[in-house]
Amino acid sequence: MASEKQIVVFGACEEEITCRIDQIPLLGETTTEYGGWESAMSGFGLLASAQLSLCGASAQLCSAVGDDAAGAEIRRLAEKRGFDSPWFYTDPAGKTALRLHLAESGGEERSFFFPGAYGAFRRQYAEEAFASRPAAVCASTSLPVGLLDYIAETADEQGAALFLSGDRMRNATVLSQIGRCEALILTEEEVGRATRTPPDTMDACLAAAMKLAALLKARWYVIRLRERGVFLYDGTYQSLVAPPEERALDLAGTAASFFGAFVYAYGATGEAETACRFAGVAALLSAKRAGSAAALPHPREIANYCRKHDIT
Repeated sequence: MASEKQIVVFGACEEEITCRIDQIPLLGETTTEYGGWESAMSGFGLLASAQLSLCGASAQLCSAVGDDAAGAEIRRLAEKRGFDSPWFYTDPAGKTALRLHLAESGGEERSFFFPGAYGAFRRQYAEEAFASRPAAVCASTSLPVGLLDYIAETADEQGAALFLSGDRMRNATVLSQIGRCEALILTEEEVGRATRTPPDTMDACLAAAMKLAALLKARWYVIRLRERGVFLYDGTYQSLVAPPEERALDLAGTAASFFGAFVYAYGATGEAETACRFAGVAALLSAKRAGSAAALPHPREIANYCRKHDIT
């Protein structure tokens, strides 16, 4: 995407706290844990905007945070990275969204999401963002259904390319109301939940993609597989884009980095396979680091990795 073309990103900004524990306490029990905990600023809206901005795109964030320390830190990051906007709001009466992860030593995980100010996101915010006539729009399926419908409809009316992330999508019902988009990007877990067809073989990938295509008209269906790379489908043809030599198995933790890098590279080249390779490297580099926003890679790092490993 050329840097002068504006991209508006709709999505959550949140504080994410991860606590590593031996096990969930019993009712009435208090345990002492030594696994540690960490806090980071996260959320699809924040991270996708940050990755786009790092890549040189003119990204602007449409979201809401609370009038608290987490909200102030997120806003400082947005200002520093250049994706702050007039429709990035601070709710004086609300708290910034919070996501709490409990990670047990046995591998079990539980998550809790408190939407806070983001839960009171108003359609007015989106209307004001569209008044800027963006060239492209990025949105997450975690948005309220009514708001997501409005975003998709308005993007179509204005001729803005819509890039949709399957972030935390539990079923495919939401897709049937959207109409069309330029690219739908999902992890294999999201595809399995949405279509009830785990994409564990090429035939299964195609079957799942065809189910998605029956619900939503997209130029590209992009399914992020773990060690197998990325499955691409355009409604007629399918292809498998090989992953980097190293593998980033935590697809969910790198979803926003992959998404932002894909949108940037696709806009710059018009080639979905090239964008998948570029985004795959971005996700890999992001997975190697601790911290959400701080983990996002610069395009120079992505380019250097691609040169070193002969990725084109």
